[in-house]
Amino acid sequence: MKLAPTKGGIGVELIDTDLTKPLSRADIHEVRNVLAAYHLILTRGQKLHVNSQDRFVTHLGPLQQS
Repeated sequence: MKLAPTKGGIGVELIDTDLTKPLSRADIHEVRNVLAAYHLILTRGQKLHVNSQDRFVTHLGPLQQS
């Protein structure tokens, strides 16, 4: 997994990671730490189905649906 801070200093971009596949425990831990530090994670170019997106965001906290 590669993470790169954005040029404006707001957030981090997640690079070369296929979010349609489950993340390792180490990757989940790293994503949580990065989110806590930068408050924004960009995932450009991902073609996620609802299930893949739900799986990724549940690693960050409880999923709330409206």
